[in-house]
Amino acid sequence: AATVMAAISLWCVALPAASQATYPSEFRFSWCIGDRCFDYGVSAAHFQLRLWEYYTKNTRPPLKEAFFAATLPPPYQKELLWGCPGLMVLAHVLLAESRLYTHGFDESQELLDRASAMMSFPEIQGPHMDFIQNAWPLSKALERHGIAAQRLLMERTRPMSLDIV
Repeated sequence: AATVMAAISLWCVALPAASQATYPSEFRFSWCIGDRCFDYGVSAAHFQLRLWEYYTKNTRPPLKEAFFAATLPPPYQKELLWGCPGLMVLAHVLLAESRLYTHGFDESQELLDRASAMMSFPEIQGPHMDFIQNAWPLSKALERHGIAAQRLLMERTRPMSLDIV
């Protein structure tokens, strides 16, 4: 029985894969500032599920995870981008939408430009880009951002009103 299991295991390992279908799901970051040390983990799979729920069921957006990913020091952002491109790209797109309400159009556009730049890297093209477009809610995120931006622009053009009570 052990010989049969070893042969099956060897056969399964030797099968070629057409493309990479999964990425690491858990990322841990540890750092110290003086005597204080911190440890933080990000679950790409959980972030992905929460994004899908936000864009399809209008649940609360995973802003904490998005802010964490997008504000990491550049070397860590790059490492996370290579490890799970969908997480980094969608974190920036989600924050671009939220910044429409808090910081305006310029900062929102800057975040969209960063996401676009990430997707244009040669290392992200091919199967990785297909994965971002199909397994992550990229089109829904961009659509929602566009709708929010249009609505806010229209509100800016309406005359202001003042109610005195």
